Amino acid sequence: MKASKLPGADCQQCGYKTCEDFRKAGEPVSECYLLRTGWRVKPDPKKGLIDGLGYDFKLDPLEGETSCREFLLSLIPAKLKVGDCISYRPLGCPIPHFAKVVGLTDGMIEVLIIGPVKARDLGPVKRLGICIVLGFMGLVNGDLPKTGQTVTFLPSKCMMGKCHQGVIVSVEGKKARIELIDLKVHEVKK
Repeated sequence: MKASKLPGADCQQCGYKTCEDFRKAGEPVSECYLLRTGWRVKPDPKKGLIDGLGYDFKLDPLEGETSCREFLLSLIPAKLKVGDCISYRPLGCPIPHFAKVVGLTDGMIEVLIIGPVKARDLGPVKRLGICIVLGFMGLVNGDLPKTGQTVTFLPSKCMMGKCHQGVIVSVEGKKARIELIDLKVHEVKK
């Protein structure tokens, strides 16, 4: 496979900051993590990459942030504080996530995805194993949903381009909070 076939997702799973840096270093394309795990090279921009399903909107990061906010429940007890770097794998997702803790409330961990390279640069990474993603918060890039509506959305920084589904619990301008996250997307009649 040619180097031009790199996905361009800049997932940092290879240890480089961008796919372009990976290519410039002369790494074999066969070492690309996403391509080894089934990434489709020519995606349809209106559908999820891994499942080919349509979505209602993309969920972009809040202004000044690196990713949508994720709300996690860790299955193992961990002493965390705001600013800690963590790694975890969301239940149902094959990709390890590297994140910075930005909030801790009632046992819930609020994080921003930063990738493995930045996590290493910020200090020791605490490994949490499998976590349950309880919710997302970000800016709706598309038609605004209504509170209580079940939606299919694509987190804009999702390395797998996997459609997620959940229930809108609040909308304030373009800012939305989505909970009851499900990676097994079901058709929703509108």
